[in-house]
Amino acid sequence: MNTIIPAVLMSVGGTEVHLGFLTAIMISGSRVPQIFFGQMLSKTARKKPPLLAGIYVRVGSLAVLALVVQQSAVLTPGTVIVLIFVLISIFSLSGAFAGVAYTDMLGKSILQEDRKRFFVTRQTITSIGILFSAIIARKLLMLYPVPVNYSILFYGASGLLLIATAGFWVLREQVATPAAPRKSATDKGAKEGIIAAIKADQNLLYYLLVSNTASISVVIIPFYIALAKASFHLTSQAVGNYLVLQILGMIVSNAVWIKIINTTKTYKSILYVSLGLNMALPVYALVAVQHQIAFLAVFVLAGFSLTAYEIVMSGILVEISTDENRALYTGISGTGSLLPVVFPVLGGLFIARIGYLPVFLTSVLLMSLSIFFIKRIQCQKPVEKKL
Repeated sequence: MNTIIPAVLMSVGGTEVHLGFLTAIMISGSRVPQIFFGQMLSKTARKKPPLLAGIYVRVGSLAVLALVVQQSAVLTPGTVIVLIFVLISIFSLSGAFAGVAYTDMLGKSILQEDRKRFFVTRQTITSIGILFSAIIARKLLMLYPVPVNYSILFYGASGLLLIATAGFWVLREQVATPAAPRKSATDKGAKEGIIAAIKADQNLLYYLLVSNTASISVVIIPFYIALAKASFHLTSQAVGNYLVLQILGMIVSNAVWIKIINTTKTYKSILYVSLGLNMALPVYALVAVQHQIAFLAVFVLAGFSLTAYEIVMSGILVEISTDENRALYTGISGTGSLLPVVFPVLGGLFIARIGYLPVFLTSVLLMSLSIFFIKRIQCQKPVEKKL
């Protein structure tokens, strides 16, 4: 999502403005609708059927995207760009639907004392698996010409995601009592209820503030691809290298984050360390882009950022919620993440007018605001077991 899709968009004539809107769609489509899906799914006792339904829609959208990329030579660039936007919108919306069900099932399935170990272990296993995929992807990008190479990757992604659903078919879901019926998210009463929930739980409020500011480190990653294209010739081999290095950064960083959690026994310590890294990365990218070899480190460090964000934000959300309100909290957290939706849109527009420097420095300023919110989140008592 942070490397291949931006590269595909740029390869068919997309600009920084297009990239900004596409990034916003990937973020908003997977987060903002969660409040609607959260209220909908909070009424159902079993979350596995909607989870599988959301995944199957993603499988289909990836397959169609592969077909569009494959036929891009006979389509106009404008048509290809529009179809990419539509299919990524479907992909993101279905991800939001599946994500609410997944978070709810996760909270019911993993014991509290095992959660920190689970999140880090899951990230480690995932990163290793993605590394093998990234190495294969890099080889395919070099072996076949554009757009054949990209279409092969999307067909492969669709097939692998379909295979992955087998794990959920055999998972025995712990069925909880569904929450009391709620009004639609469009009703005034429902909106007042959401505001009341945020006011009643300070943890949720500060979580939303951290999510808004810290996630800038994630949404800015596609612009590193655009910066590379604007500064030097962006080849398929370079995109493959960026992908592999990003995954390597994710794997190496797991050992770092495990060490930090074992030492401090809290997620917040990772937030503080990763925040310093995230604030330095945009500045480093602006300097390193003058040297293609030095620029490779940008994606290694981006891998550190992605891993930290995935471990911490998922972990804290599970910690501050209960089995009864977790689906609703997931929905609120998604809908409340407005800054990472607005930033890439405005960022793409401003980059086209005034360049990368002001936009990247603004991202550093926004991320720095997380410092004031992180320390106010109160997670459940940390466990003493080493990961």
